[in-house]
Amino acid sequence: MDEKTARPLLTGSDPSPREITGTGGDALPIRLSSGHELSVHPESHGDRVEIRTPSGRLDVSIHLTENGPVVRVHGGALEMDAVGALGIRCEELAIEARRSMKVETGEEIQLRTEGDVRVRSAGDTYIDGDYVNLNCLDRTGYHDATPPTTEENSNNASGE
Repeated sequence: MDEKTARPLLTGSDPSPREITGTGGDALPIRLSSGHELSVHPESHGDRVEIRTPSGRLDVSIHLTENGPVVRVHGGALEMDAVGALGIRCEELAIEARRSMKVETGEEIQLRTEGDVRVRSAGDTYIDGDYVNLNCLDRTGYHDATPPTTEENSNNASGE
């Protein structure tokens, strides 16, 4: 960016960091050059950082807790774009879409679970593929797997 188009991030004369302490009460606001307001709310159970639009609507909040940050983003859309992998690791994942959900990939999708898989649809359910294979992979470890015969056990024991 050249000097003509560069804008200061903060409005005001002292952009140097300062220590903020407290256990509640007044927010410590900083007006950004875009008109957004960044505020820090010192709280006894963890600090909270907020970014609000010029009209006052909450866009981003970060609650700093003992267990780690809790980030909430409010807005019309949220996009994540990664050149490499994007990983999500958590105890429980819930995705709720008010209208529709679409999952697309250029290659394959793998779903694995140690528990049940339940699909429920109020409408028709379609599975469309060149071939639809059910229970066609190695069944070892499943309740319906056939145990090896006596002959197979003896062949395995003798190294054949």
